[in-house]
Amino acid sequence: YYKKNSFNLTVDPNGGTWRGNSTQTTFSVSDGSSQVIEDPIAPVGGSVKLHYHDDDGRVVTQQVRKKFSNWSKTGGGTFESSTKKFTSGNGDAKLKANYTNGTITLPRLEREHYTFIGWDTTPDLDPDVENPDYLPGQTITVNNNMELHAIWKVDFELEAYIERVL
Repeated sequence: YYKKNSFNLTVDPNGGTWRGNSTQTTFSVSDGSSQVIEDPIAPVGGSVKLHYHDDDGRVVTQQVRKKFSNWSKTGGGTFESSTKKFTSGNGDAKLKANYTNGTITLPRLEREHYTFIGWDTTPDLDPDVENPDYLPGQTITVNNNMELHAIWKVDFELEAYIERVL
């Protein structure tokens, strides 16, 4: 008579959510048994607050999720990344989720009588003196909360009109 050993497998979503849990989940697995480990839902890595500085005074905040990268394994058993299959053996094991930072593509804006220059962390950047931190349509990596301001330049025709009126 042979009795199979059983081992504990702990799955750590590492800030994310796995099978509806945001904390570590531990369960018993029989020696030699296999199980597919689904990808977790990645946590939010930060938010980007975009100040449009347009005629409507819009401010838009977008949450940016991290991206699941892989599972790292410590302890017994084997884990095959391509099939996401864990096979138990040789003791307890732990799988921990790893993530990379999320990205966002910054919008391009249009406004009558203005040229959109880009996005900057400073609301009062002078586009005649400095370039903005980010260009329209640029994809940036988000690893914390940030605020960006639309940088506009008055079109030459409007500027000339304003000077004539004044």
